[in-house]
Formats: sequence, structure tokens, C-alpha cells
Amino acid sequence: ARFETETYQQIVEAVATEEDAARHLRIEPGSPVLKTTDLYMVSGGHPAGLYVTFYDPAHICISTVPPSYKAPS
Repeated sequence: ARFETETYQQIVEAVATEEDAARHLRIEPGSPVLKTTDLYMVSGGHPAGLYVTFYDPAHICISTVPPSYKAPS
């Protein structure tokens, strides 16, 4: 089945690393990391996906493009 994503929400937070995430990132528990929570919704407001990801800030760069941005032709 194919779903059309109707809405998308992303939350980015600076948090202390939880033990499980620290092990996977090979850093000390409690170290600062970026945590993203992504929620995808389909028609009718039904959730289609929830993803939580932890990033070591020494190895990430976040770049965004505003929804109203149109690339030059």
C-alpha cells in the first residue's frame, strides 16, 4: 500500500545521551547529543511513522530549506 504524507513535524532538541544511544554512538552516557523526533501523518490525521534519532554533534550539520523557497531555474 502507498500512503501520501499529509503533514510532517520534526522536533530537534539538545539532550543528555541515554545509555543505549551512548553505546551505539560510542560516547559516554550523559554526553550532549542532538535528538530528533520526526512524526509523519497521513490523511485523517493518522500517524504513519514516528522516528527518534540521536546524533553526536561532533559529526552532524543541520541545514533546512524553508517550505516557500523555490530553487532558481
